[in-house]
Amino acid sequence: MNEQNSNQSPEMQRTPGVNPKLASLVTVLVAVVAFGGGWALGGDKSQIAPLLPAFVGGALTSNDQPPADVDFTPVWKAWNVLDDKFVPAALGTTSDATTTPQDKVWGMIEGMAASLGDP
Repeated sequence: MNEQNSNQSPEMQRTPGVNPKLASLVTVLVAVVAFGGGWALGGDKSQIAPLLPAFVGGALTSNDQPPADVDFTPVWKAWNVLDDKFVPAALGTTSDATTTPQDKVWGMIEGMAASLGDP
């Protein structure tokens, strides 16, 4: 058997390792399980929805009320002052300098996250 291996070119010699058929079978099984799991979970969201808050730490729960111990008056004062007094730097240019209320909301969220000092 060594004579046959030594007569073959180096690229024709097989190196010991993973059986390619086994690797293909495992790959197909993983793909089928992943697809089936995604399809099963995506098909009936009523079973998943109650579990989501446990996985994301309550981040997706509907808590529309602001904390009782936080005074948001300065936020709304600043909002109103900006609405009344802010003049965009690009007012005399042709660029679009409009800021929507939603842009301001996202800016507040970014500022709140930045205030924690966690990149």
